[in-house]
Amino acid sequence: DRSDDTSGAGQGLLIPPDNRTRRLDRGRSDYDIRHQLRAAVIYDLPFFQTGPLSRFLGGWTVNTILDWSSGYPFTVSSGRTTLWPGVTTRALFNGDPTQVGKVVKGGNTVTFLTDTEKSQFSVPGPGQHGAGRNIFTGPGFFQTDFGLHKAIPLTERVRLELRGEFFNVFNTQNFNAPNVTSTAGAFGVISSLRVPPRIVQVAAKIYF
Repeated sequence: DRSDDTSGAGQGLLIPPDNRTRRLDRGRSDYDIRHQLRAAVIYDLPFFQTGPLSRFLGGWTVNTILDWSSGYPFTVSSGRTTLWPGVTTRALFNGDPTQVGKVVKGGNTVTFLTDTEKSQFSVPGPGQHGAGRNIFTGPGFFQTDFGLHKAIPLTERVRLELRGEFFNVFNTQNFNAPNVTSTAGAFGVISSLRVPPRIVQVAAKIYF
């Protein structure tokens, strides 16, 4: 179990709010994705296999990769120190953590927590612990990549490959976790994307 490793790569370290009660830090790892589907398809287009146009219009291959998953877990901080100097305590939460959180776009703002949901958080009193670690789940992820390529023989030893690639072909907006400090003015607001918008690249390669 690498739950103490906040990066999942052996480079992170979890600093407990109370080292006398480590059981309070038991929870999902930062890289725990509960539901994930990845699928890839490669298909040779069955068009223009013969005839005068087959050299240019035939022999194309398409491929696609689908990535669909639930979000990463996250912890809500109180932004306050209630146990030890220099150690920020997690916020208290009065509710079901599996029933909060949904991406809502409104004007120029993207939010993940409603005002009602934010009202369920509070700052622990002196000497109190907050809610559990990583009990909330952030925005899900959906992306489709698409590719199209063809190899054109020029001589017996030389061939030309044409390739077009479309990353995030449907230009889906996948968001990072929101601001997770319950006492911050931007608490629950999402300010960044997890992946960039659609990227298109075209390439030509000569193999010899």
